[in-house]
Amino acid sequence: MNDLELQLQESFGERAERPVDTIALFDAAVRQGRRRRGLSYALRAGGAAAAIGAVIAGAALLPGVGADRAALPGSPEPDPQLSAAQSWRGTDPPPADGAAPALPPAAGVRGAADAPGTVGADPAVLHFTIDPARLRAAYLTWESGDGLESVAINRADGTVYRVSVATTAGTLDAVRDSELFTPKADWAGATTTATSVAGRPATLSAAGKQLLLRWQPVDGLWAQAQGFGTAPDQAALAAIAAGLRLDKAFRCALPLHLASLPAGSRPVSCLLVLRGYDANDALGRSNPVSRAQLGIADGDKWAWLELSPVVPAPKGSHGAALQPQISLPPGVLAEGNASDYSRSFDVDGYDVDVASKGYAKEQMEATVAGMSVRPGDWRDTATWPERIVG
Repeated sequence: MNDLELQLQESFGERAERPVDTIALFDAAVRQGRRRRGLSYALRAGGAAAAIGAVIAGAALLPGVGADRAALPGSPEPDPQLSAAQSWRGTDPPPADGAAPALPPAAGVRGAADAPGTVGADPAVLHFTIDPARLRAAYLTWESGDGLESVAINRADGTVYRVSVATTAGTLDAVRDSELFTPKADWAGATTTATSVAGRPATLSAAGKQLLLRWQPVDGLWAQAQGFGTAPDQAALAAIAAGLRLDKAFRCALPLHLASLPAGSRPVSCLLVLRGYDANDALGRSNPVSRAQLGIADGDKWAWLELSPVVPAPKGSHGAALQPQISLPPGVLAEGNASDYSRSFDVDGYDVDVASKGYAKEQMEATVAGMSVRPGDWRDTATWPERIVG
């Protein structure tokens, strides 16, 4: 194992009724600004609780790296042999909940039950999973970094369940109180009931339409299951919480490969959004990946690189409204701050967005120049790059 691999192993990592209006707005803005755009984001201070807004501003692509997506030839027509679900392009009604691809095992890494202190320490790893029967969703978002690991289950009816694990209750408090969930719940005035999860003491809180279940699945580890959106259900929330599995670890795999990172940088976050169905990607291929994002940092400097392989759903489509929130590298950007560099590139025919703060544009340019999309089998995450960098 070389030094870079060691570094990665050690430190990689609807409306008032629906909590996802931001993403519908984001996707609409992406569609309108493919040719010339910049993305600026605000990240709520508070460590792992990340919430963003997207603002589109005109910005030319850097010369010599990638190409303007709008300047590329049109995407191929859908393969007539694909099923209706596979060739879905965002038309109504939205797809039903389905089974997203599973994450690949992290060989030689213990799960959270045996090593609770490792949760959130390595963005390349998720030290937990959920019973697969409980993971059926329109969108499934896995995220790891900065002391927090989580999975968000976006159901086709607009209901969202999110399970988070962390070594401190304070980290989960930040997630609970995040502006990510709208309308914002008044947890200080919540109704709280004592209950249990898998035989361990737990508390169930209800604030408006939001539900919150918190417990310690093992000593030294806190878990939290949230229900929000259209119609969160206590029984469904309890079933998802009971499906928490801590005996194995999994890779936060991404279908990206980078030749190198800027000197002194390390990965700090990993986010993978999978759909429970396939759709046509930018090259007309069947693809279950909605977004794949790597966050890096070097002191106060941060950047994220995000692959969006699928053509966004049309404006007004339920599919756009169903898409989950996007996170940025947590804990590295103060509230109200924004990127000072943002561009969209074509990488191997796919759209890659880059935003950063503090890095020189030449550093980002060099990083993107060494990037490639290497999915192998799109539906088999074990075939994706085992090493994201190097």
